[in-house]
This record gives sequence, structure tokens and C-alpha cells, in this order.
Amino acid sequence: MKKVIKNDDDYYKFEPITLNDSLSNLKKRLSVMNFGKIPIAKINNRYTMTKQTRDFFKHYDIILQKLPFIKYKTIEKCNNENIKKDGNLSSLIDLISECEKQKYPFDIPLIYDKNASIEYGAFRPIYIGEHKKDMQLIFSEYILTNKLSELTSGIYAHEIIHSELENANAIKSYLNYEVLPIFFDKLVSLYLDPSKTLLQKNELLRLKLLFKSLILLEKENLSSFESLNISMSITSLLKSENLFNKFIYGTNNDKIDMINDIQNIFDGNYYLEDLLQKNDITFDNSQNYKSLTKHI
Repeated sequence: MKKVIKNDDDYYKFEPITLNDSLSNLKKRLSVMNFGKIPIAKINNRYTMTKQTRDFFKHYDIILQKLPFIKYKTIEKCNNENIKKDGNLSSLIDLISECEKQKYPFDIPLIYDKNASIEYGAFRPIYIGEHKKDMQLIFSEYILTNKLSELTSGIYAHEIIHSELENANAIKSYLNYEVLPIFFDKLVSLYLDPSKTLLQKNELLRLKLLFKSLILLEKENLSSFESLNISMSITSLLKSENLFNKFIYGTNNDKIDMINDIQNIFDGNYYLEDLLQKNDITFDNSQNYKSLTKHI
């Protein structure tokens, strides 16, 4: 297993977002958009879906890192065995470590959830340890909806990016948690459909989520947990669009440079925040309505 040390005081530190003039104006302009029902085409072939995602990473020459892996059922088995032996957490970690393997993301099991919505995706990291400074990280599976669609390849890439970032411990602030996964989700849409029709659908779904998140800011007596996650959603959605536009409208050298920086993030040599700073991506300069709606 991989030791991952997160300083929660820094990682979860945030100033709650408030509905200032800029965000109020953005919310007002989004409110008149006709989101309606966004038509999403269904697909039936799981192999085609996963191949599209594999081909996407190959196209951009992105090398994914191996992840510490163990089947979820094996963890349960180790836990039961440890209980029978009256073992402690340390002995459980030893048992799990004996069964651990290093696997590339595409070799980690992909579970399809028949009860999940068409936009659903998740990855399952497991942290084991008595103290935060001794936390061990291991992965067991990716989960996607059973309702496959033209969006699913991007959702799969989205979850793979989450696992790569978590494995590299590459995010300093939780507010940026979804920035790069959303960026890749959009990039897959454009890769699969250069006409930008699929990207447009992806963008509409993201703007719809942004609008809902902005509405939630008006809710009274938000808990710290609610405020944190709303702030993360808004921050990530805004910054991801800004970063995506920097990539799309950049020169070929700019694109190569950004992909190289992203590779360095996965390799553990760079933080996501370094990439954002280098490209001048801030919360304040990511609230431009025209920039947010360029692709619709």
C-alpha cells in the first residue's frame, strides 16, 4: 500500500463562497438558459466504451501510473481472518499488504451499477491506518452506471483521473478536487466528436450543475460540510472551464506543454495548483459568462 499524508487543516481550509455581484450576475444569466432535457444517446457495447477511453489516453501520450490494488472482497476476507485471530489494525494492514498488487487503471475491475443514473461514476479508494500520518491508500474498483451512453467514456476517464490524483497526492486544496477530472471529461467529448456536439451536451450538463450550486448558496443555515462541498463544486466547475479554454485555444506548443505538466502531476512531480498558477487560473478570473458558454 502507499502511504498518503494529507494535512486536513490545509486541504479542507476554505472561505465559504458567497453570492457576490459577479456570481449573482452569472446566476441571473444562467437562469434564462433553456437547459431542458439534454438528449443523450445510449450505447450498448462495454468494450467499445472502454476502448474509446484507452484510445483517448494513447492519443495524448498520457502515461497512467500503476495503483496499489486489492479486490474489495479480498479486503473483507482479510478483515474476517484478522477478527478470528483477534488481530489489531496493524495486523490487518499486514494481511492486506500481502495480497496487494500494482495495477494500471484499465486493469482494475470496472463495476456497472444498474441503479445509478446515466451520469454516474465513482472510484473506490480505501484508506487504512490509525493515525492520519500513517494512512495507507489502496484501490479496489471503479464504478460506472449500467446505463451506458455517449458520455460514459468521459465519465470513466474522469474517475481514472481522480485515482491518479489521489495516488500522487497531487491536490493541495479540496476546492480544486474536480478541476482536472472535469477538464478530462470535456476533452474526451471533443476527442470522440470533433464537431463539438457531444462537448456541447457535456457543457450544458456542467452549466446546469453550476446553476444549481449557485442557487444552493442562497440556502440559509448551511452546515460547514454543505458549504465546503458547494464551494468545491462551484470552484472546480469554473476553473475547469477556464483551464479547458486555455488548452483548446492555445497553440500546439501550449497544448503539448500543458499535457506534459499534467503528466508531471501524475508522476508526482507537480501539484495541480502549480498547473493552475502557471496558466493564471484563479477563482476570480474564471467567472466570465462568455468564456463559460463558448462551446454552446
